[in-house]
Amino acid sequence: MLAVRTPFARGVLVALGVGLLVRALHVVLVTADDGVVGDQIYYSVQAHLNATGHWFAQPFAEQLPGADHPPLTSALLTPISWLFRDGGF
Repeated sequence: MLAVRTPFARGVLVALGVGLLVRALHVVLVTADDGVVGDQIYYSVQAHLNATGHWFAQPFAEQLPGADHPPLTSALLTPISWLFRDGGF
């Protein structure tokens, strides 16, 4: 395990923890009731297409290959979409 030896390193870790806590509280308390908009739609549909075997096809352009969004978010959401195929979006 990495030992925190300097006051600066401790300060960075405290700032990181506070920032993470504030972000998590904001997501849970403020944005919980927001609808799905923008890139959320693209990445959700892209992950669903990946889960059904249409790997990285453009969601809204007749299954043509798509490369206008980075693939990491869709790739991370794909197993979730595969597990819960019938739910959600």
